Amino acid sequence: MIRAVASVGFLTLVSRITGFVRDTVFAALLGAGPVADAFVVAFRIPNQFRALFAEGAFQAAFVPSFTALHLGEKRGEASRFARSTLSLLLLASLTVSLLLILFAEKAIALLAPGMVNDVQRAPLAITYLRYTGIYLVFMSIMAFYASLAQVHGRYAAAAAAPVLLNVILVLALWLLSPRLGDPGLALAIAVPLSGLVQAGVVALSLRRTGEALLPGIIAWSNSLKTFLRRLGPAVLGSGVVQISAFADTIIVSFLPAGQISYLYYADRLYQLPFGVIGLALSTVVLPTLSHAFATKDDAAAVSAFAKANELALLTSLPVAAMMAIGAQAAVSGLFGYGAFLPSDATQTAAIVAAYALGIPASILMRCLVPTFQAKGDTTTPVRVAAGVLVVSITLKIVLAERLGAAGIAAATAIAAWISFVILAIAAHRSKLIALDPRLYAVLWRTVLGSLIVAALMWLVLALPAVQILFAGHSLAKAALLIVIGLFVMLAYSLVLWLSGYRRASLLFDRKGAATASQQKE
Repeated sequence: MIRAVASVGFLTLVSRITGFVRDTVFAALLGAGPVADAFVVAFRIPNQFRALFAEGAFQAAFVPSFTALHLGEKRGEASRFARSTLSLLLLASLTVSLLLILFAEKAIALLAPGMVNDVQRAPLAITYLRYTGIYLVFMSIMAFYASLAQVHGRYAAAAAAPVLLNVILVLALWLLSPRLGDPGLALAIAVPLSGLVQAGVVALSLRRTGEALLPGIIAWSNSLKTFLRRLGPAVLGSGVVQISAFADTIIVSFLPAGQISYLYYADRLYQLPFGVIGLALSTVVLPTLSHAFATKDDAAAVSAFAKANELALLTSLPVAAMMAIGAQAAVSGLFGYGAFLPSDATQTAAIVAAYALGIPASILMRCLVPTFQAKGDTTTPVRVAAGVLVVSITLKIVLAERLGAAGIAAATAIAAWISFVILAIAAHRSKLIALDPRLYAVLWRTVLGSLIVAALMWLVLALPAVQILFAGHSLAKAALLIVIGLFVMLAYSLVLWLSGYRRASLLFDRKGAATASQQKE
């Protein structure tokens, strides 16, 4: 499992790096003005529906169901089930895409109401959405193929696919934007093209597995009915998350121009650790635990869960510390060029720092939620998410009024911790899976290392020479940012080594699973 997480994490990191290249070009050309705000909204809307219909809900219900058929040597039934689910997914995503395209003006009025009376941003957002709306269909197809690939232990293509999105969007800014005279329109046209390419690449990665890659007549088998029963709560759960995301867009649309872009740039930084670490963990944890539970291998399940949580602790805590302390430097080093002004960097940095507070909880949730899902329990995470949603939206409204977009980020972080604590208590009370007590030894070492990381980051960034460099527009500050990050992480590794981390680690102990399993008994 560790190798798979590392592979997915590395490829996701590559995609995030190319994403930062894309966003650096985006920020330099568009800054945080009306065109940037309009494109961000038009791009965000289909992506939010994508998370609702495809990635989160669909994969949570599909992977355990297909895994059970696949391991049970029911290949014919598995193939019919896969074709049927693909047909249903296409039907749902195509319907929503057509509605977004045909009723783009109403969609903007509903999902970004604060822009409706803006004579600059509203017409642009409506135009862009008519191009980006179909992106949902292509990404739904990709999510289906990515789910099949997970069952077969193939993670690389899906993890690398976003690189293609980033490359195509950069090429659009470079080649198409000068011809159209509108960089936002160039990006909007390129978005669905990138979706088609991504779906095609992931589909091709499955050509040797012999799995059905085309939709078919919907066969209402017991497996499909079980899938739909699981899908309902999963959609509700994902819907709760997306309602929160839609609330972000709605609330920030009422804030002054530029705040939508600030939130977008900050979210890109937040998504780096959340995407690289959290996505890698959830991508591997769900099929791994589904396989372990399907084969009734309790030792393997306990071991996988413990190792996933250790990886989450090891990475999320120091990264959160670095982002909270180094937010201004990170934003300046990545986006502070061209049309992106120093004042834009300062406002974006405040949002990044607020987001950073919730990184550990968000990543640990990526280990905890798949454990419920692998057991076939998609209801508990939904109930928790629904309960926290009201608190989250209330906090966002209150804090946004006082802190702007930074208040939305702070509310997101608070809600993440509330959700994690409640789910952890629920998992403990239901005895969902045994928790290896050695994780506590890992916890105090990572907390100590993260505190030292924060102190070192503050000291380095306080140096006058460093402050002068980050205040300018030289590309050298991006290189300096990388050097500082590597230095701080090396110091973190040294602290772990001196504290005897390797002896406490579950990652290096093959007997850990058996030990935890015995403790459970």
